[in-house]
Amino acid sequence: MDSGGRANAAGWAIGTTLLTAVGLAAVVSGRIPLGVPGEWEWLRVTIPAEPIALGLGLVAVAVYSCVAAVGLRTLARTDRPHRAVEGAWLGLLFVAAVLVQGMIQEAAPTGHGLAKWALALINPGSSGYYTVARERMHDTPRFLADYSEWIRSQGSLHIGTHPPGLFLWARGSLDVMEARPDLARGVIAWAPESVDRAFRAVVGEGGLAAADRASLIVTGAATLIVCAGTVVPLYLLARRRMNAAGAWAVASAWPLVPAALMFQPASDTAFPLLAVGAWLAISWSERAWGWAIVAGVIMAIGMQFSLVFLAVGAIAAVVIATAGEASLARRATRFFATGAGFLAMTVAAGVMMRANPFAIWWANQANHAQFYVDFPRSRLAWTLETPIEVAVAIGLAYAARAAAGLRLAPRETWAAAAVLLLLLITGRSLSEVARLWIPFFPLLLLAVGREFADGRSRSASLAWMLALAGIQTIVLQTAIQVVYPVPV
Repeated sequence: MDSGGRANAAGWAIGTTLLTAVGLAAVVSGRIPLGVPGEWEWLRVTIPAEPIALGLGLVAVAVYSCVAAVGLRTLARTDRPHRAVEGAWLGLLFVAAVLVQGMIQEAAPTGHGLAKWALALINPGSSGYYTVARERMHDTPRFLADYSEWIRSQGSLHIGTHPPGLFLWARGSLDVMEARPDLARGVIAWAPESVDRAFRAVVGEGGLAAADRASLIVTGAATLIVCAGTVVPLYLLARRRMNAAGAWAVASAWPLVPAALMFQPASDTAFPLLAVGAWLAISWSERAWGWAIVAGVIMAIGMQFSLVFLAVGAIAAVVIATAGEASLARRATRFFATGAGFLAMTVAAGVMMRANPFAIWWANQANHAQFYVDFPRSRLAWTLETPIEVAVAIGLAYAARAAAGLRLAPRETWAAAAVLLLLLITGRSLSEVARLWIPFFPLLLLAVGREFADGRSRSASLAWMLALAGIQTIVLQTAIQVVYPVPV
């Protein structure tokens, strides 16, 4: 790197460090609201963090950042690294992502780390899917057949806005653990000590059946693994738009996104894997239109869990429509193929559930619309607040890099920004965007990779950017409470 490049890298390091430091100081000081006062504010953590846990979290961030830097240096040595080399590094990145996400969460104050596997998933106000599965789904086929009617009475909060997928997961994991007591005992024995302590604090010794404990542990662990696993399709998607070095920078940034860590084990942190998988299939359909069918199937599966996949589909549609290098006939083929895959999977799901997915989605959407009647939001205030919340949620260092690289960002990034902006200005997404928009953050990260792809930034720059994001997440965990509906 020449002197000009080194000066630019130093400037970025200093600028992003100052931005992160000022942002964190503002949050920790307690002098700025964490939302819009009187309408919605994130709660503050009242429990002090343990110094040893904080230190271990910082060590995990440092090690991960160094691994990512070495990976970038290796992949940047040639424009076309061998696929086996890329595959090996991507496998290592997945393992590293799981480990660093777990260790960073354990650096949070007591009850705000992996302990949320017990505390949040048991609490109906935080989740509620386990509670419904335990209390109402003794006859699962009947529950599904009556779902479109039952969901109408569930109000405008999160239970009422979701299709049955999350309930089916909760019931299915319970069934497996009840049928396999040996497996349930093994899962409980494997669980981190903080999770075991959380169960004892909530229900006491022997207060919850082994199958129930194991089911909740599996749900929390699966959420972490699926969230971390987003690095795989994200790397492959980025690789379609840039070289291996740029794709590596994008994928290695994901595990340290503050929102992706802090909101676990909420289901929102698991959705990015499916969302990015659908967008990846859409990108592959540029060469082989059959992949569009796969994208439609993935989005239909996602729609059994959350209506957020309506926006995932809208982004896919924008990406296809703006493929200027493709003929109109080619774009139309991809549209219809995506729709065919979506419809076929939706019909199949309806037959298997003996329920009408379209009626369920209509009821979910009606409940979501009712939310803004029950809890009014000031559109102007949230329009001004949302960009700040998104920047903090995605990571201030990442946000600065993405903003600088936006001009050269791939059209997936622009499509995501356009759809999210539309949701905001139409009043369909006001408040809690740090949680609700998590599935779209990977596309915004694509703008980070361009300068690494072009060789303007190297391994030290990547390591420093990742370290800042990890430090930000650790500090935010000590200051901001999410997931829990009441102060803890």
